[in-house]
Amino acid sequence: MDNIGKIVKDYRKRMKLTQKQLALTAGVSPKFIVELENNKKTIQMNKLYDVLNVFDLTLDVVHKKLVKYIGMNKTIVFASSNNHKVNEINLLLNPYGFKVLSLSNLNLKIDAEESGSTFKDNALIKARDIASKTEYPVLADDSGLSINALNGFPGIYSARFMEKSSYSDKCDELNKMLGGNKDRSCSFYCALAYIDKANNIEKVFIGETKGLLMEKYDDTSIDKFGYDPCFYSLELKKLFGHSTSDEKNSVSHRYKAVKQFIEYITK
Repeated sequence: MDNIGKIVKDYRKRMKLTQKQLALTAGVSPKFIVELENNKKTIQMNKLYDVLNVFDLTLDVVHKKLVKYIGMNKTIVFASSNNHKVNEINLLLNPYGFKVLSLSNLNLKIDAEESGSTFKDNALIKARDIASKTEYPVLADDSGLSINALNGFPGIYSARFMEKSSYSDKCDELNKMLGGNKDRSCSFYCALAYIDKANNIEKVFIGETKGLLMEKYDDTSIDKFGYDPCFYSLELKKLFGHSTSDEKNSVSHRYKAVKQFIEYITK
């Protein structure tokens, strides 16, 4: 927010406070107030909230208004130990200046059971669990493949379906379940939960990418992550398994959810 310094300065003058007095009230240094009023971009977010709370600017309003000025706390925890997912999130958020920490970086783990009935439910369960263990903002996702002719199966059970089997075997089994059904339409879904305790924010963003389930798992895929070698992307006009990271990240369900997240924090 390009006028945050003016807001603070006007308030201070209206209340007839010196910079030192406002600093004392907010529990920060006078130097911090000087930097704040001069729109310096090195200000620590948690200290800024202390100041703003003095004159009752709600954290949600503050959050929305400040992103373009100094950005939010750009260190964010992605609640996953799945290196492939962590790398995807890093690639998507890095252009916006975020530093993404994985659970292993913080020696944390998700203890809560994924007992939800939807992707959104499970994403929130994971995000709330990790948010209770760190002061950083948290992102958590729950994602999976939903096949229309199977009433959305495997859906939230995508990873747990035939859990000890290879994804090649999983794809074969899904094709057996489809039988002769000509409807092979399916979608990858990603529910991305965002929790920022400092701002009392809890949001979920849903991304979807549509495709077709192929009749066979393609062993020649360059990317053999999950169901990618048997998912034909309608947007890319080819298998996810034959797509580069940049190609996949331009249309993927996770990209679309992250895009909504970025739009939210920068509006």
